[in-house]
Amino acid sequence: MNKRIFTQSKSKNPNILIIKPSRKAIINLKIKIKSEFHSTNKPFIAIISKLNSLIRGWVNYYSISSHSSKSFRTLQNYIYQTWWIWAQKRHPKRPKKWLAKKYIFEDNKRKWRFGVSQLTHNKIIDPTTSKIRKLRPLKPEVNPYSDKEYYLKNPRIFIFNDYRYSVYKRHNFKCFVRKELLLLDEQINFHHLKPRSKGGTYSSSNIVPVHKTCHDTITYARKNN
Repeated sequence: MNKRIFTQSKSKNPNILIIKPSRKAIINLKIKIKSEFHSTNKPFIAIISKLNSLIRGWVNYYSISSHSSKSFRTLQNYIYQTWWIWAQKRHPKRPKKWLAKKYIFEDNKRKWRFGVSQLTHNKIIDPTTSKIRKLRPLKPEVNPYSDKEYYLKNPRIFIFNDYRYSVYKRHNFKCFVRKELLLLDEQINFHHLKPRSKGGTYSSSNIVPVHKTCHDTITYARKNN
């Protein structure tokens, strides 16, 4: 496992292996967050949009481990501290109550959410509210060739993007061309049924998952037609 992405450690129980975001991964994200808040000339709504993109991707990636929850709390505390420094610098003559009233909102998950309005997309994502995905280990005696039904019921493609997952699920985790499971070591690409050059969109109805070799074949055929 890539130690730059995840870190492993032993718990008090020797039979449990703890997998959580590495220290380097957390530091790199904190640097990016701090950099956004240092953009003093950028509107707060623009900062929120950029931060949410960073946080959403990072949290989705690390949500496969239940031990990531502590890292998510650490990240949320850092976001609060960095936001508070930014708010005081942006409004140096305003009292703390004014800052809280202007930028802090309550929703159905938390009493403290930072943003510019009550609208969800105008508030910074709270990593601690993210749902941890529990992945059950596969049975060691099965394989994707002879036990296809088992794999269909227990898809184990590591998908950290909700959109990509929805496309896979829409096609029952099978290649659109070969109708084989997307569980092999081969790279998986997205293919536009209607090319973007002809007005095709990124909607899930226009995108299908295919193995790379299938995608290369389709691309070659289109270029030579």
